[in-house]
Amino acid sequence: MKLPRFLTALSVSFMVGVALTQSAMAEQEKALPTEQSLKADLSAAQKIDDAEVKKSRINELQISLDLLQQIQNQQKNNDDLDSTLSRADAEIQKIIRICKS
Repeated sequence: MKLPRFLTALSVSFMVGVALTQSAMAEQEKALPTEQSLKADLSAAQKIDDAEVKKSRINELQISLDLLQQIQNQQKNNDDLDSTLSRADAEIQKIIRICKS
């Protein structure tokens, strides 16, 4: 009986951690620029006359686009992990119910 309790505690602890991470990411996502706005800024930066300012701004925007893509990929990975954990938790709960019967 100690093992199922441990698994339950572990899964609950992890699910709480994931939930907190998800809400924090959702708040940060609101503050992030969109890919569309960054591309529009990049297009505008390409029209800047001053070569040094233009190069600096384009590099900055390209880095921002790359980081945004990494954040989106990480969010997808987090969502996939959350789904996997939810399914695993359901299986653990099923095993616990079977052990109790």
